[in-house]
Amino acid sequence: KSNDVVIDDAEAALRTAADIRAGRFVFFGSRVVDAGCPPQWDKDPESDVCFDSEHHWTQVSEFGADDVKRVWELSRFSWVYALVRAHAVDGDGVHAETFWSLFDDWMQHHPPSMGIQWRCGQEASMRLMAVVFGAHAFASSSTAAQMRRVAQLAVHTAERVEDNLDYALAQRNNHASSEGAGLVTASALLARHHQASGWRSRGVDVLHQVARHFIYDDGAFAQHSTRYHHLMLQTYAWSMALLQRGGDALADDVVDRVQRAAAFLYLQHDVTTGAVPNVGQNDGAWLLPLS
Repeated sequence: KSNDVVIDDAEAALRTAADIRAGRFVFFGSRVVDAGCPPQWDKDPESDVCFDSEHHWTQVSEFGADDVKRVWELSRFSWVYALVRAHAVDGDGVHAETFWSLFDDWMQHHPPSMGIQWRCGQEASMRLMAVVFGAHAFASSSTAAQMRRVAQLAVHTAERVEDNLDYALAQRNNHASSEGAGLVTASALLARHHQASGWRSRGVDVLHQVARHFIYDDGAFAQHSTRYHHLMLQTYAWSMALLQRGGDALADDVVDRVQRAAAFLYLQHDVTTGAVPNVGQNDGAWLLPLS
């Protein structure tokens, strides 16, 4: 039976990768949208409304009749994990080609700080995490120019995030932990960059603040949502893994709070399905779709 599950998962991974090449992407973890490949990144594929891509992000509005999350979704690059999974199944170079082609197209259309895709530091951080994951997995298929662009994205993301952390912290939710994870990611990727230690220190400081002030003593999270509680935990799992690889770690009391938060969610889950109650806001956000 377990072998059947592995085969089914492998076939699903290959089907998802084929869908991506055909321009069909999973939105919010639940539905497939035909957006084209490459997609029009700043166009809502459901309403055909285009968001501003030509002005500095401070001059771009994210509000209006259309939900900006439908425009941000593809630029989170969460589809990267599906391509990496497919490559792990069959080793076909087409998955790397798809990743680099879409990455290059996105970079071409989104100069630093310009347009709707730079409007939110959390979105920028999630994007960087996915790009770094893909670039690591597909490094052997990259060009020097592409790896330079990955490094440039990391620098621009870290600078965008660091300059506006007060806004993220003021929201008292997973925005801050996501942006802390973004800074830790940039510092891990660019360890020799002259700003790397500062990014790491600031990212760790933010992760400490979020855990100490927004994770309660019983493990509950200030953002009362099982979906966003899960997302917050993934930002910590990612950051703790990267810090460990670099010989660093979060403070013991913070690790303890994260463990309590994991236990809090675990105790609510159905052991037969893995599901938890659908409590609070839920837009289907899934930061690390690794399984």
